[in-house]
Amino acid sequence: MGKFYIQSGNVSQVLSTEDAESAAIFTLQCTINKFFPVDEIEIRLVNRLSLEVVLRGLAELDSSISVSQIGVGRCEAGLFETEELFAKWRTRGLLDIVHL
Repeated sequence: MGKFYIQSGNVSQVLSTEDAESAAIFTLQCTINKFFPVDEIEIRLVNRLSLEVVLRGLAELDSSISVSQIGVGRCEAGLFETEELFAKWRTRGLLDIVHL
């Protein structure tokens, strides 16, 4: 496990994951998940709103996600294109790739 500092757009966090790409994908997932509804009435609408939810989450991120093991604002561990990570995230589903 490595400790990674992730930065993209309005999002900044620190995670422990297997690798830099997993940290970036989990950040994307967490950012999108923030916009999913939490109460029972809204949950019924998720299917109709899921595209809107995903777009709101993606709007929080820049076109790339930088990952560092040194500190925020660096990218020596990786600079990942958000669009490519989104495609990988969709194929992986909601795998548990992080250990907080």
